Amino acid sequence: MITGTITDHRAYVTLLIKGEGIQANAEFLVDTGYTGTLTLPLADCIALKLPYVGERESFLANGSKVDTEMYDLTVIWDGKEREIQILAIGQERLLGTIMLNGYKLCADFGSNTLTIEQSA
Repeated sequence: MITGTITDHRAYVTLLIKGEGIQANAEFLVDTGYTGTLTLPLADCIALKLPYVGERESFLANGSKVDTEMYDLTVIWDGKEREIQILAIGQERLLGTIMLNGYKLCADFGSNTLTIEQSA
């Protein structure tokens, strides 16, 4: 199970991410409107020395298209290493819905807690 917090009505989880000989805990905003895996600011991708994959066209929430850089990232997800491709975009780290496939997301705004656990 992955746990997180709710701050100012926004849900966050902290995940361990790994690059070339570097690892760091990073806080991600859970964004159910983002249908990808994770996003990181370009500066984070460079600092972690992530392997560059290429570019792809992405659509922003306002419908506009942008070219974004893709990188390979290792993340510890629910206690296991998971290799994923992420987008370098924006200034906020986002966790998208592809990461939630096979999981149940529970946001308790009364206690300001968040849990992500495997679906039964």
